[in-house]
Amino acid sequence: CRNMQHAVLDAGISARALWGAALLSMAALRVPAAESALPASDDAQHGFSFVLGAASEYAVHGLARSLGEPVVNAQVGYGFGSGWQAAARGSTMNLNRGPGPSRELALYLGRQRALNDDWQAGASIARYEYWKNVRGFSYDYTEATIEAEWRSMLRFRLQYSPDYSIFVRGRPMREFQTLTGEVQFSRALHRSVLGTVALGYYDLSDAIGSGFFFWSVGAVATRGR
Repeated sequence: CRNMQHAVLDAGISARALWGAALLSMAALRVPAAESALPASDDAQHGFSFVLGAASEYAVHGLARSLGEPVVNAQVGYGFGSGWQAAARGSTMNLNRGPGPSRELALYLGRQRALNDDWQAGASIARYEYWKNVRGFSYDYTEATIEAEWRSMLRFRLQYSPDYSIFVRGRPMREFQTLTGEVQFSRALHRSVLGTVALGYYDLSDAIGSGFFFWSVGAVATRGR
């Protein structure tokens, strides 16, 4: 059990914050750090898209999923028009030092649409599957996301999972509920550079009676399409 313990959880709660390295800028699919898969609201986004990237570390909800090691991520998506989009993403993450998952596959389906000139909103459902799960213990889980964005500057995100599983301090916690809230502020630093600052809270009280805050700072540079 000690080998399968998710050591980062203890560190994240005690420090109350964890620096999340930039994972993969999925501008084509508007996927922020693999935590959400809400598609772009542009009706013109139709057809296939593909993104390949590398990261120095893989972090989700403030928790590391790669033991501080680099990962490779790839995602393929299809836009159906009218804001609907489906995507599949794979990662070479490694969750534990001992037995446990070393590959992740995430499947997404969602829609995003403009409500008026200032607001747009969206929702998605994601299923995370892992290889290899520990015998008698599955890390697979489902996560639903709703979010709203104001003038492309403020983004409010709420995520819920009914069946998250993890090892905490050597103890298996199976299929408990989690809730994540996050607020992100974005500002153009240059005509081709966007800066972001985000603060979130990950509620694990259903399993351990508490949760923790996490934060991130990042920038995305784009050129052309």
